[in-house]
Amino acid sequence: FSSATILAARCTADLVTCTDPINISGPDQDTQFSDVTVGPDGRTYVTWAEIQGELEGTPQTFIVKLRVAEPGSTTFGPTRIVDTEALAIPFGGVLHANSFRIATYPKHDVKRLANGRSRVFVTWDACQARPLDVICEEAVIKLRWSDDRGATWSPVQVISAGADNYFPTIHSDPAGRHVAVAYFTSRFDPIFHNRQDVELVTLNPNSGLPIGRQ
Repeated sequence: FSSATILAARCTADLVTCTDPINISGPDQDTQFSDVTVGPDGRTYVTWAEIQGELEGTPQTFIVKLRVAEPGSTTFGPTRIVDTEALAIPFGGVLHANSFRIATYPKHDVKRLANGRSRVFVTWDACQARPLDVICEEAVIKLRWSDDRGATWSPVQVISAGADNYFPTIHSDPAGRHVAVAYFTSRFDPIFHNRQDVELVTLNPNSGLPIGRQ
């Protein structure tokens, strides 16, 4: 392929009527992994990854991006860069102890804080080292959040706890205080890093720091 674009459409609940496709990713040449949330504030949030290097055959960098539409609108605001991940799990790459298909896959969710602000959390997986640009060693789960719809972001936080961690998913409890992130991990197999477990991490939404693991 020579290009890929993230598109969206807004439909009625019965799917009888939909808008024309809306170009979310703009001029990005190579895109993957769109994720959409209608937040508690009524806004529509879309994240995706722009991949640099895949088409060129050079080391891959994933640029995680966000756009937001106001409540009831199909017009999305400016593209915001969540993070430029130079050590993404690349297309065609492998974990150092497993060979199944994998790549960095950002996800997000939106939490309404006690002061009425809406905070968007974005999580993704990335390597700590990438020998030969395709072997992913000790992948970690990262997190950032924004209170101004992506104009500024918190520092990057690593919320995983060792070994290989990948494919995160995130959800904000609408009836409670916490945010939860789940992902696969090999940290309970310290010798071979081969057995896979699913770990659930509970986050404090104010600090973004883990307060529990199970």
